[in-house]
Amino acid sequence: MHWLESIAAEAARTHCPVLLIGDPGTGKRALAIRMHHVSHCKEPFEEVDCANANVAAMISNDVAAVLQGGTVYLHNFDELSLPARNVLLAVYSDTRRDNLPRLIAATRQRAYTLGASRHLTGFGHALASVSLLLPPLRRRSEDILVLAEYFRNSYSDLFGRDRARLSNGLSAFFLTYAWPGNIDELDLAIRTLVATADEGVVMEALQASALCKSEGTSDRPIVPLKKAARAATQNAERELICNVLERTDWNRKRAARELQISYKALLYKIKQIGLDEQDRSGLNAGYNEE
Repeated sequence: MHWLESIAAEAARTHCPVLLIGDPGTGKRALAIRMHHVSHCKEPFEEVDCANANVAAMISNDVAAVLQGGTVYLHNFDELSLPARNVLLAVYSDTRRDNLPRLIAATRQRAYTLGASRHLTGFGHALASVSLLLPPLRRRSEDILVLAEYFRNSYSDLFGRDRARLSNGLSAFFLTYAWPGNIDELDLAIRTLVATADEGVVMEALQASALCKSEGTSDRPIVPLKKAARAATQNAERELICNVLERTDWNRKRAARELQISYKALLYKIKQIGLDEQDRSGLNAGYNEE
């Protein structure tokens, strides 16, 4: 992906619109954010979901309300109505206008790269001049372990875990797995791994997910990876909060500062994960909130 990031960086230094093409989960939004940062734009990054029916109406009626910030990321651009696209085309074709935000549109429709005129109507023509195709993760084997390490370090820091290396077995499994959910699925797998510290849980969940997709049904119950990750994350979060509260003698203000969350957020999480008076009965009863 180094070549793609290099081209994206060059495009980011210009003000021309860019079209990102790729399957769900291939990292289109992440690349758009990176391009925004590379451009050194001081204005914010704004995201617009074109699948929202109200967006087309907003563009048609008051395009200035949409074109704000330094970069506007048009997610699901292929679902934007033709009249709304034509409004954008008229705005960006007007040489008298300046200070317009950079446009980065994202679509999963590869027809944009084939020159099919029925798909490249209106604004699509302008965007197709600078289009970047993001391949699925299964075709980017050189990125799999690099991304896995990045996610592992991020979640290890988030959950207060040691940065343990992936085993050779899990690394080999990752390199042969098809990753139908692309980067999002890898992110979820690593989050589950860090939260559970059990490589077997991750491999079984991925294998079950692949089996479910290939066969459609299965006689055995399958726990979705998202559900497993959510449960594992909640358990890891509960363990981390308990450890910090115990270390601070249940001084919740100190614990909140150590966890780098607000005091109210910590109180909410304590209630959410079911900690009560009995959980701290064995701890120092003389805690205070100073």
